[in-house]
Amino acid sequence: MSNDLLVVRNLVKYFPVKQGVFSRTVASVQAVDGVSFSIPKGKTLSLVGESGSGKTTTGRLVLRLIEPTSGEIIFDGTPVNTLKKGELRRLRKRMQLIFQDPFGSLNPRMTVAAVLGEVIRTHAGRAGIPAGFLSKTAGRDAGAPSERDRIMELLDLVGLPAAAADRYPHEFSGGQRQRIGIARAIAAEPDLIVADEPVSALDVSIQAQILNLLEDLQERLGLTYLFIGHDLGVVRHISDMVAVMYLGRIVETAPVEVLFENPVHPYTRALLAAAPVPDPDAPRRRVLPPGDIPSPINPPSGCRFHPRCPDAQPECSQREQRLIEATPGHFVACAVHVSKV
Repeated sequence: MSNDLLVVRNLVKYFPVKQGVFSRTVASVQAVDGVSFSIPKGKTLSLVGESGSGKTTTGRLVLRLIEPTSGEIIFDGTPVNTLKKGELRRLRKRMQLIFQDPFGSLNPRMTVAAVLGEVIRTHAGRAGIPAGFLSKTAGRDAGAPSERDRIMELLDLVGLPAAAADRYPHEFSGGQRQRIGIARAIAAEPDLIVADEPVSALDVSIQAQILNLLEDLQERLGLTYLFIGHDLGVVRHISDMVAVMYLGRIVETAPVEVLFENPVHPYTRALLAAAPVPDPDAPRRRVLPPGDIPSPINPPSGCRFHPRCPDAQPECSQREQRLIEATPGHFVACAVHVSKV
């Protein structure tokens, strides 16, 4: 039996471009085009790439916050993209989202207790208030906790004082607001959390605290993460596996240390070369690929990276590159470099 909590197969999302009085479709933005991956239970897969590569769209497709054009999304054996509205609502408590902007994602007119209580009531159903994570992990009888008890438990889990329950979002720092966002995500007792660049809006020192919190919650609660980011230092710290996206497609995927120590695809190499090194004495080797990322409305033929690739061959523009297993568990969509591994 597979240990994968989430399996995505050939996921596609095209956004129509409409023009004219009659809003006729004249083109399509190919935001996600044939993405496939899987995440084992309790593990973290990170999606990385430049802005516009389709990372956030992929995360929202997984949660069905937007509808896919085609493809399969299978969550714990359940095909998500075929569920009806009522069935999807019942599944949502097991799939939650942490937003990039902690302030913009919180209602400024609601206290923290109101924000968390809304989630608890929404997903309680006929079973009443959930028993709570701490009661389950401690192996003791939870009895019948009140909504306030659950809120206090959630605040304790994310490292906030009990007094925070009656305060408003503007009274907190950015890091504290993100802790509230994390508490809201785990209030429904999910199995999968999609974290959409959850630390990119925070100071570097605060980023480390939030990442450590996410890792601690994963260990204590058995959470599975789909982590979306562009900071490779953050990705290396939190990930078990990494998938590199470029213009709507995955071009390389591997266990985190394998990818960082032995990148194969030229785009992955360029991303790693562009990452700042926290050592003033280290040699600088920042070599960015020439040009800008092409338009997803009219992507290049063949390998989408070939117009910017320093190693491009004539066949790169003529033939679409599929993911090939270069070494066990390490897949690369580049025939030129896979042959050299």
